Amino acid sequence: MKFILLNRQRIRSIRRTPLIALAHFLADCAFAPGKLRPIEITLTLVDHEHIRPLKQRYWKQDVTTDVIAFTYEAPPPALAGAAIGDLIVNVQQAIDVGPRLGGETHELALYLAHGLDHLTGADDNTPARRRAMRQRELGWLRRARAAGLLKPQIFRSVK
Repeated sequence: MKFILLNRQRIRSIRRTPLIALAHFLADCAFAPGKLRPIEITLTLVDHEHIRPLKQRYWKQDVTTDVIAFTYEAPPPALAGAAIGDLIVNVQQAIDVGPRLGGETHELALYLAHGLDHLTGADDNTPARRRAMRQRELGWLRRARAAGLLKPQIFRSVK
């Protein structure tokens, strides 16, 4: 699986290499054997200003959100049935709420895990499904922490 990183936010500088390593690790957790893996995922980092219009356009909700995930059929010449995905992650949200909830890096990783969970087909449209997703995602984050991937190295230091 290939990740393409687009940084469309200017709230905080991001270190590309550890973020992509974390994305690959979490994707391996999400797309366990037997689950159809996208051949490519575009990971776009945004702020409130950029994610809010998307939430309005696709869900008719004039609110900010943490992550938006889309899956598409891959265009030719990809194999029939191959998929590509888009993850749009709100870095500003992670920075705003992260200090109260385990840190900015943990919060950003949770959004990434949540988006990947959606790309597998998981939905959080009921309380039970939301709990199941969160339990799965927190398990992936525990594994990422044990692998040393959740150090605060994703965000560059604020001067």
